[in-house]
Amino acid sequence: MNRFLVTIAFLLTFASDNVMAQTTGFAEWQLRAVSSEKSVTTMDVQLVKPLGNGWTLESWSLKTDGWAETQLGVGKKLAPWVSVSASIGIEQSDNLWRTGYSLWMEKGKNTILVLYEYGDSGAWHKIVAAHEVSPKIRVGVMSLAGLGTGPYAERKFGPVKIWVTTPVVGMDKREPKVQCGLPASF
Repeated sequence: MNRFLVTIAFLLTFASDNVMAQTTGFAEWQLRAVSSEKSVTTMDVQLVKPLGNGWTLESWSLKTDGWAETQLGVGKKLAPWVSVSASIGIEQSDNLWRTGYSLWMEKGKNTILVLYEYGDSGAWHKIVAAHEVSPKIRVGVMSLAGLGTGPYAERKFGPVKIWVTTPVVGMDKREPKVQCGLPASF
């Protein structure tokens, strides 16, 4: 019942024609090769609606093998180069509740994204520090919970991009791992 109510709240928040005209976001498909014999796919969607004075209303939903989450929160642009957000939602677990926090910094050709979540299923993080080497290519370092930390590369194709990372720190040396994503902005 709680999941149904949250889904209805998201739909009502973002469904009107006027709201959708102002709403931006992305949908992303990810693939994580966790061993030579197993891979895990993930689909996530983020919607962002400007509220004025640097504030935004944000929703985040993710589905992967055997687990899902959805969150609603607010964001604030603190300066032209830094934004923060906080959200609360539910996850597929016994306790249901999950919180999320983000920090985005962009200065010149350099960006840093920090995502942190915590809920009944535990903590999760994603940190990406990248440098734009050309208008379509960014390189850097990514740290991802459950994967490790290693080089990151991204290539843009209009509103679509592809990124890939492989850990060199914090990984199981017996099984090389790699993760890639294919986000499309709208």
